[in-house]
Parts: sequence; C-alpha cells; structure tokens
Amino acid sequence: MKRVLLSVLAILIVVVYSNAQILVQEGTISMSQGLQNGFSVNLPGGEVEELGKMWVKHLKEYKGKKAKYNKKTNEYFANNLKIEEISKNTVDVYAVFAPVNEGVRAIVWYDMGGAYLNSEAHGNSAIVGQKIVYDFAAKVKRKQAKLVIEGEEEKLKGLEKDMEKLGKDEADIKKSIEELKAKLDKLQERVKNNKTAQSSKQEEVSQQKAVLKKAKITLEKIK
Repeated sequence: MKRVLLSVLAILIVVVYSNAQILVQEGTISMSQGLQNGFSVNLPGGEVEELGKMWVKHLKEYKGKKAKYNKKTNEYFANNLKIEEISKNTVDVYAVFAPVNEGVRAIVWYDMGGAYLNSEAHGNSAIVGQKIVYDFAAKVKRKQAKLVIEGEEEKLKGLEKDMEKLGKDEADIKKSIEELKAKLDKLQERVKNNKTAQSSKQEEVSQQKAVLKKAKITLEKIK
C-alpha cells in the first residue's frame, strides 16, 4: 500500500482521549479529497489488512453503508453513516491504514457534507470523532494483548509439559536405580555364596590331593 503523505501545514493537536499507549492526533492530512482535517493514531505491531477488517466491523454500529476498500485510493469509505453525536445529518467516513516503522498509522476523516470534522469548528462533535478512533485503537490493543497472553499461555503449557516429562523421567530413573540395586544385591549374594562354595571346594581339593598322594605311595611300595 502506498504511504499516505502527511501534511505539515498544521500543528498536530493531542486529543483528550489518550493514555500512555494510545495517542490520537488531529491535523491536516492528505487524502483522496485533498488536504482535509483528520484524526490519526499509531498502532505498533499492527498489520494493514487485519486492521482494515477490524475497522469495517468497528463502524457497523452506525447505520449506513458498510465501509468498503477502494484500491485506487487505498481508502476505506463508509457512506451516509448516522453518528448523531457528531451530526444530525449523515456523515461520510474515510479511513487509511498506512505502514510506518514497526506498525501502522490509522487515519480517519469525517466528511460532514461540505466540511470535515475538526476541533476548532465543531467542538464536542470533534471529541466524539476522536473517541471513535481512540476506541478502535483500544480494540486493537486489547486484541494484541490477548494474542500475547495466548502466546505466553502456549509457552507455559509447553514448559509445564516439559516439567511433567522431566518428573516422569526422574521417576523412571529412580525405578531403574532401585532395580539395579536389587540386581546388585543378588549379585553380591551370589559372590558370597560363590566364596563359600570355593572354600568348600578347596577343602575337597586338599582332601583329594591327600588321597592321591597316599595312592602314589602305595603304588611305590609294590615291587
């Protein structure tokens, strides 16, 4: 998507609806209808296509034609939305999602029919327009936070499985050690019995040697 040219003709105004994570700004910004007053917010980590889909859903609560994407202008356009807090008449809403460093900048314009919504001329109505952008950014942030939580939960599950496997391995190792100890005890018992058998057999050998010696002497005496 082509980057949207941001005009430097007006000083950006920080809106009331902002916090440490979400900062909506107001200023004159270039769009398909020329240089018009709009409201923008940076969304770190966002993706252009996904944010566009979320924006379409975000505008569904306002009666009018569903926002559609225009490939030629790279804009989402929602025709004749009924946003009574902004105007008793219908409002046309334009939105662009432009890639920026490590995220996306969302820019929204409200065409009130002859004039674009701005704080200087429309006061409280502009605050409502700003809040719509702010609420959208908050939805995006919440979704991102949930995805982070889901990812961390998956990591935790993996670690817990690893711990479970290690615990099972430990149990198997201990069982093997006990089995080896039992085998060792049996082998030690066999060694003990073998020594007893060797001692007994040695006595038999000695006795047999004596018998053999006596037999040889007897043989020598026969002449």
